[in-house]
Amino acid sequence: MELPLDVLVIVGQYAVTNLVDLRTLTCAGLREALSHPRALAYVQLGHTRPEDLFELKCLTAKQLSGVRRLKFEFSGDGVDLRRLVQALPALRELDLGRTFLSTTDFLAGWPHLRTLRLTNCSTCSPFVGSLRSLDMLNCGPVAGDLGGLQTLKLHGCFITGITRMSPTLRSLDLRNAQWESVGAGASVGWTLDRLYELSSLRELRLFHCNSLQNDNAAGIRGMKGLHTLSLIECFNLSDFSFLQALPNLRSLTAPCNFDFSVLSYLDLESLTFPYVSMHTDNLAFNLSLIGSQTNLKLLSVGLGWHSSTHDTFDPSPVLYELLPKLPLLHTLDVPNWTTLQFLPVCPSVKQLMVDNCEGILDNELFMLGVSFPNLEALSVSRTGITDVGLAVLHSNLPHLKHLDISRCAVSEEGVKGLRRIAGLKSLDISECGVMPLLVPETVKLLGMNNFGVLDRASWSALQARGVELVDSRTFRAKLAAEAFQ
Repeated sequence: MELPLDVLVIVGQYAVTNLVDLRTLTCAGLREALSHPRALAYVQLGHTRPEDLFELKCLTAKQLSGVRRLKFEFSGDGVDLRRLVQALPALRELDLGRTFLSTTDFLAGWPHLRTLRLTNCSTCSPFVGSLRSLDMLNCGPVAGDLGGLQTLKLHGCFITGITRMSPTLRSLDLRNAQWESVGAGASVGWTLDRLYELSSLRELRLFHCNSLQNDNAAGIRGMKGLHTLSLIECFNLSDFSFLQALPNLRSLTAPCNFDFSVLSYLDLESLTFPYVSMHTDNLAFNLSLIGSQTNLKLLSVGLGWHSSTHDTFDPSPVLYELLPKLPLLHTLDVPNWTTLQFLPVCPSVKQLMVDNCEGILDNELFMLGVSFPNLEALSVSRTGITDVGLAVLHSNLPHLKHLDISRCAVSEEGVKGLRRIAGLKSLDISECGVMPLLVPETVKLLGMNNFGVLDRASWSALQARGVELVDSRTFRAKLAAEAFQ
């Protein structure tokens, strides 16, 4: 029997095989692979029907009964999952992509199903069953009763008439969500005017939500347990006084028009400004107000590009005064800054990201080793770093474990020189022009446990040479998550 070429089977947490690359694998070969002591936990199907899972004679009913996760996409219209309900009784996580569902009634047949992810799907409502997490990306109409959920993500979804949000909801993500309007601009069903109902919310993420204004944002005041709040590109919001009523707020991602004076009322551990305009006349003063957050562990401030009136702005003096006020700072992320010079010694900082900083050259790399003697992770993507700077990293940053030099002018010889950094565990050299020259022997010289790349072409080239790779999450996201471990 010839198996589908796009089936990915994973045993436990270990990948068994990808049949796209190993087209000659036989049923006997797959049975041998599935003899792993762990039960079959994850099955992924692409460009095929879920019913085709039953055509794989090498998969026994006992193996299927233990499947916890199922993912498939491009399965056409009118997918019927009722047969799968009986075959996969222990399913806890279902991931569907680019599929039209004629009904969601089948969800009630999975008593253990807790997580449902839908990507580019046309769906119907309501969602029934015992779901705790619903994650939808660029999906069709979302309506009906969404009670019982603890986590809800509606990225880029069209909301036509949600009648009820769950009072137990702990996390809500409405990035680029759109509401249907009727009559004189009124919206159907649940809107941001009812934020006050979500008193149990701990995480709220709003991105490019133009319907968030001062009046309905005031409803956030009632979320006394709110821990994480993101307000990126909420341009119609100008009054941030409601933040003073959130005693448990610890993580804030603020829009470009944020009122920095509100910081004096907050006690944050993570503060992010994806974009701060250099056109602001009191930019230096606003940045200095961050010093009130003495418990801050993560600080990320991205500056806008130069303007004709601020092309000489140097952030270094601001940071020189600010950083000593943040004794617990673990992660500093300052992308797009012009230069970084004469910084104070910051022994607490373990992670530094200075991507797209024009002034970061090899000489500045020496300075960073003096200012951040305990640095374990460094990202200098798209800067002026060359082989000269890489050659001395082992002496300037002896504790380095993670390094991102993507989009820098480095050579294979420069990368080989990193073998002298004994503790290096992950490296990103995507878009450096050196990937085709690397061979497994080069990677072994580096003495690393993991080797990370982000671009797909480089990923494939290294896989063909037997190089061990980490997952494709971005360097920045991985380090931000580690800051609070």
